[in-house]
Amino acid sequence: MTLLLSLILSSPALADDCDAKALGATLSEASPASVGKHFAALAACDEGAAKKRMSDALGKMIENEGAHAAVVAALALGGEADARGFVARLDPSESARTLGYLAGHCDAPGVTEFFVATRHDDPGTFFDGGWYRALATCRTEPSLALLADAMEDPAVKERLVRTQWTNLVATYARAAGPIAIPSLKSLASSLEAEADLVDVIGAFADAAQVGSSSGTDADGAAAAVAALNDLGPKLPPLAVEKARDTLTALGDESAANAAVVWRWQERIEGGKYTYGAVAVEDVTCKNGKRKVLIHTATVLGMVWPDQLEPQLGERLSTEWDLTAAQKCKGTGQVHTAFPSEPFADATTADAWATDRAKALRGDVDSTVKVEIIPHDTLGL
Repeated sequence: MTLLLSLILSSPALADDCDAKALGATLSEASPASVGKHFAALAACDEGAAKKRMSDALGKMIENEGAHAAVVAALALGGEADARGFVARLDPSESARTLGYLAGHCDAPGVTEFFVATRHDDPGTFFDGGWYRALATCRTEPSLALLADAMEDPAVKERLVRTQWTNLVATYARAAGPIAIPSLKSLASSLEAEADLVDVIGAFADAAQVGSSSGTDADGAAAAVAALNDLGPKLPPLAVEKARDTLTALGDESAANAAVVWRWQERIEGGKYTYGAVAVEDVTCKNGKRKVLIHTATVLGMVWPDQLEPQLGERLSTEWDLTAAQKCKGTGQVHTAFPSEPFADATTADAWATDRAKALRGDVDSTVKVEIIPHDTLGL
């Protein structure tokens, strides 16, 4: 808390020890850069005198720390209109600093009420101007209620572009913390648009304070994981992938891995997805002859596609004979390939492997020996 703000909040105790007349004279002569701190000092000394000078002072001052204290002082004196007018004439960076300061002191008299009044009296400024973003650090009950109501209001969602609405949801989640999780879950359950669901799913990490200076809230993370596990089976594809990322951010890698079961539910057979694997040995033997060996197999496992190579890459080199270069005392490379998503069945997986083999063979000169080697199904 700054010295000026301390003066404001302790003004009743200091009023008898100050000279309002002298402070008023100093305020009259103050430059735009210093008028804010002098108005704050007068407000701490004599509220009546400060009220009379408020409009002129806030109309003259420029944005700085003293101006921030002056706005807090003005709000304590009921000067919402003057405070709003000051913030409205600032450039975006100055406005953001001022609003951020106010939100950081939203337990001071009149500050939360200032944001609430602006939301109702001037929604264009509050939403389109991005004032709501400052409330991520304000945790007073009226402020949280304001954000929650706005987040769930269809009219607000309709007026905002997607990025603004996403920011609104994230702001509420960060401000409310773990208590936001039931509201986020309810909101997600009510949404139909996939893009909207993606945004709300991401906000569960904000509610658990992931990435905050205080660190992830362990209880909040656990509650967020439980909520996502409840929502998961009904989520559309992109929202499932976002849930995976969010579960990873929440620190539950096991839940993130298990979320794959929601992604292609119609392709699960016997509790597994069907993938394929191809390994190509491209070898030039000691005698100068080149040959290509294409190994193929079906893969069964409940894993994400991007986990196939990490889990199978080294395994293929031990379970399959990929030593053609050694056998002919030559040199070569082994390239592996895996599909980007599971197949509907083993027949489709076999067809993918065959097509890959044919494509690779077609890329090789007709004089080069090409051999296709099928392997038994691999399980993960």
